[in-house]
Amino acid sequence: MKRVFIFLSIFQILSSSLSYCQEGHGGQPLSMQQAYAGELSGQAYIPVVSYQAPDIAAMGKANSSNASIKLLRIGAVVRVDIDIIKTGTITTLSNGQRICRLKVNIADAPAIGLYYDKFSLCPGVRYYISNANGRQLLGAYTSENNPPANINEWANEKVQGDIVNLEIDIDADVDITNIQLHINGACVFYKSTEYLKKYETSASNLRTTNYYPYNHSSPCEVNALCSSGFVNQRNATVHIEYLNAAHTLAYAATGTMINNTSGDCTPYVLTASHVEPTNSTLNSSFTGWIFYYNYQTSGCTTDPTQPALYSVTGAKFVARSILTDTSANGKIAADFLLLKLYQNPPASYGAYLAGWDRNDALLPIFGTFVSFHHPDGDVKKVSTATSADPTGSFNGGATNSHWSINWSTGGTEEGSSGGPLFNSSGNEIGILSGGYTQSPSCTTPNTDGKEIADHAQYSKFSFDWTYASAATQQLKPWLDPTNSGATTLGGVSACAPTAVRNVSADNSISIYPNPNNGTFYVAINNGQKINIIEVYNSLGQTVYNVDIDLYATKYKIDFSNYSAGVYMLRIKAGEQLITRKFTIVK
Repeated sequence: MKRVFIFLSIFQILSSSLSYCQEGHGGQPLSMQQAYAGELSGQAYIPVVSYQAPDIAAMGKANSSNASIKLLRIGAVVRVDIDIIKTGTITTLSNGQRICRLKVNIADAPAIGLYYDKFSLCPGVRYYISNANGRQLLGAYTSENNPPANINEWANEKVQGDIVNLEIDIDADVDITNIQLHINGACVFYKSTEYLKKYETSASNLRTTNYYPYNHSSPCEVNALCSSGFVNQRNATVHIEYLNAAHTLAYAATGTMINNTSGDCTPYVLTASHVEPTNSTLNSSFTGWIFYYNYQTSGCTTDPTQPALYSVTGAKFVARSILTDTSANGKIAADFLLLKLYQNPPASYGAYLAGWDRNDALLPIFGTFVSFHHPDGDVKKVSTATSADPTGSFNGGATNSHWSINWSTGGTEEGSSGGPLFNSSGNEIGILSGGYTQSPSCTTPNTDGKEIADHAQYSKFSFDWTYASAATQQLKPWLDPTNSGATTLGGVSACAPTAVRNVSADNSISIYPNPNNGTFYVAINNGQKINIIEVYNSLGQTVYNVDIDLYATKYKIDFSNYSAGVYMLRIKAGEQLITRKFTIVK
């Protein structure tokens, strides 16, 4: 049962102590701004919605009931029913701005992440989330953070401690009924929380907690920054947190941002299909996934000092292998899941789109092989090997589908799933399915008492490339959209997002016919005023640019003198930047 009661909160912090982590727009909540301290001094009472925590001790005892496919459990979800606007206290300032505030409390929680089944902010609204003492501040979230059309789900990065402060700042001219913020799940995280310790204080209103220490994975693991090379590949590797299909448990895995031949910086993330075991192809299944960048220590030693941690929320489904492939007698053959982030990571994240190599060796190859990953949900680690056997399989599945690796340093654990295998050239050649302990030189277990796996199997790019007939079960259509036939592709730094919102998944703009002979129409389906139309070739060069200022239902473009190939159309419409691909065939 939930209970609502009144709680007194006083924010006594300096702006310099705040930390901005998720893909918010910065700034301070109105309640933290000195200019409004006088008006709010007598109105600091904020409702608290409290829920009972799950059994955290029991949560840590078992991670997966599947003996062959082991997923790393890091938290459990408490079912909640919170409409922030209806439940929170709304204060109107003298200038007409309104502040809606509410607290969520789950006693003894090390960290809390909130999951939404309605998330829609309109212009003029800013949403902030902070921990009890205000030192960890997420936001401001605005209408630019809204999920795509027809998708309501969203999630925020986890917050330190057992109290979460919620604040919505609303401009005077905003119709408050247009704001939809409804929370249906609050996840209590007990693992992958060590970086949050820096936000806690011993204040009476903030209980300190025992966090998993840094390097809680096996002592045999090696911190990522101990690798002098492969810097870009390290920056391409991300820590992933997500809920299961029933929205009852939280899990963690590893993924890689991956490049494609169009050179358009599409923010693809590649991980293993088995980390989402329902074979879902629905965008809604991945909207609440959170992708963490730079989750690593600051150096090779065990120094817990950590660089700034960043995250991006939400992705859409692109392609995956099916886990119970009948051609593999019900066992795993290919093991890949390709997603597209709803938002490009900002340049400040230092993200990288890794290159790839889909050559299919028939005999073991030798050189330097590297994998960056997050074993046991720990900070980023690196494992190395000197050879790769292309004749492996996983869990009794298809033969020659996996690279078999015997680690010379480091290893893998639960939470490493989906991590990349890079060859000597720094290109990804496989995605981690799993591993086992064979004859380890180091047998020291991790904090949970589990041994490191010194043998691993990675689903091969060459096997996954055209795994099945459907485009949604292949890597090829997405990583080689230009049909270049390339067997290798280098990596590139992730592109900074534009100042306008990038929309590519809705039906507001369409091209017809597509493919075409060079003459085609752009259909404008949303009544939006069109400002700029640009076209880029496969090399990223601008081949067409026109400034217009009109409302139209269609616009004709004549490219009959252009060469055959794949092009990218970009239209600036108000505050949106809409992209579409089209193909000229001759």
